[in-house]
Amino acid sequence: AVAVGMAGRVGGVIGVSGSVLDEAQQQSDADSARNERERESGPTPVLLTHGVRDQRVPIDVARRARDKVQQSMVARHGRHMVTWREYDKGHDMLRLKPEVDDVMSFIAKHLVLPTAQSEGGLPLEQQPDVVEVKDPAIIRSVLLGQVK
Repeated sequence: AVAVGMAGRVGGVIGVSGSVLDEAQQQSDADSARNERERESGPTPVLLTHGVRDQRVPIDVARRARDKVQQSMVARHGRHMVTWREYDKGHDMLRLKPEVDDVMSFIAKHLVLPTAQSEGGLPLEQQPDVVEVKDPAIIRSVLLGQVK
C-alpha cells in the first residue's frame, strides 16, 4: 500500500503476501491525476507474489488487489508492468526457492544503477562505494544472508 501511494518514480515494487488498501489506491489515483511527470515516465515495474494457501490475505483478495493495481496503471499509462506469481505456501515471506529466484530475476532485470552523476561529480558507476550487481545468484545470496 505504501508503494502504491508514493508520488514520483521508483525503480520497482515487490509485494509479497500482501494486498492493496482501498484508501491507498484512492489516494494514489488522486495523486497521479496531479502528477504529469509520473504519467510521462511510464508504469513502475511491479512483482506481486502470493501463497495460494494464505489464510491471512486469501488468494482471491490478493488477485483482486493485483487487478486494481493493473487497472490503475492502465488508466494512467495505457499499459501495466505487473508480474504476478502464485506459490504453494501460506502467509509467508520469501522462503521458497522458486519465489526467491523470481524476486532475484526481477531485481536483476528492473532495478539497475542509474547513470546520473552524484553530487561529487563522478558517475555513480565510478564511485568506490557503489557496486552494481546483476547476477541473480549473488543477489540471492545477499538476501538469504549468505554473504558477510
